[in-house]
Amino acid sequence: MLFDLRSPGRRNLIRVVYAGLAVLMGGGLIFFGIGGSGGGLFSDVGGGGGGGDGNPFEDQISDAEAKLQQNPQDTAALAELVQLHYQAGSNQIEVDQDTGTQSLTEEGEQQLAESADAWDRYLKQTQKSGAQPATGVSSIAVQTFSVLADASFSQALNTSGTEALDRANDAVTSWTDAAEAQRILAEAQPAGQAFANLAFFLYRSGDIAGGDRASAQAAQAAAPSEKASIEQQLKQTKKQGEQLTQAIAQLQKQQEQTTQATGGATGANPLESLGGGGLSTGGGLSGQ
Repeated sequence: MLFDLRSPGRRNLIRVVYAGLAVLMGGGLIFFGIGGSGGGLFSDVGGGGGGGDGNPFEDQISDAEAKLQQNPQDTAALAELVQLHYQAGSNQIEVDQDTGTQSLTEEGEQQLAESADAWDRYLKQTQKSGAQPATGVSSIAVQTFSVLADASFSQALNTSGTEALDRANDAVTSWTDAAEAQRILAEAQPAGQAFANLAFFLYRSGDIAGGDRASAQAAQAAAPSEKASIEQQLKQTKKQGEQLTQAIAQLQKQQEQTTQATGGATGANPLESLGGGGLSTGGGLSGQ
């Protein structure tokens, strides 16, 4: 079995596979414009990143929540919360003093979860009213879910057993949600870049068939000058998605076998060799 770490040869193979996946994940997102203008995962769409004390958006969040108390169907207030919580979360970072790696604080992850919740409510309200979600709000939702996925995946690499599997599945869920928001952008503004981003998240979430359809749309909508590059990158992205899906399935199988054999004890994390800490991908979208 691939994740039997008792074999040194298999342990080395896992190290190579997952290290390659981490590098390629980051490269894929950068290629498709995610994190383009801001220069990194925690670039703040509202201006000003960094890990300052407190929440500089607390008053604005309170104002938006007060509007929702008066009118729970206020989509403008929900849209504000999507952005404000994202901005508050992207400000909450910590740096490992030994490696220099950036990661979300617990508060930052909570703020992004609040942004995701506000997006879900916003999406339901716009669909209920028959309106189209605003592309600006959808773009922030894509960024929110992308960062949450990266955070979960990073934690999966640095934990073990059931927790590692849970966090890996959390990452897949966030990539799925990112794809849903990105689809809105692609349908509103059809372009090769937009459909390429959609294919990226679908492949990452394990929806290979959906990724293939989005890839075909990307190739059809792409400008002649970018078509070959997009097709080449998406081919690589599909392979990465297949490898990741297979790896998570193997981790699931390992946990099932370990639980049956030991009555609940956890085995070694097959992802742990993907060290280095931190998150592997970039943040916001520069081109939808």
